[in-house]
Amino acid sequence: MDCRRHDRGRPRACAGLGVRAEPAPRAHAAPSGMSIVTAGIALFILLPAMRLILMLGVFLHQRDYRFSAIAALVLAIVAAGLLVGAA
Repeated sequence: MDCRRHDRGRPRACAGLGVRAEPAPRAHAAPSGMSIVTAGIALFILLPAMRLILMLGVFLHQRDYRFSAIAALVLAIVAAGLLVGAA
């Protein structure tokens, strides 16, 4: 596009004086809707396991070994279910 041409008596707008006006490539593209949904589902799946790990740590810190053993047993069952489900 020539910046010196006029359109109906008005000068045309030039984008960068001969430089093509293309959007710059983004280094980090915004996440799509599907990736946000996938991350949300993964978070909902991981929350109970994270709660068990936190409970185990708290019970061990309080030296409540009975509840620590129960939390460890439930965590082992969840891990076994995850491994069997993945196979």
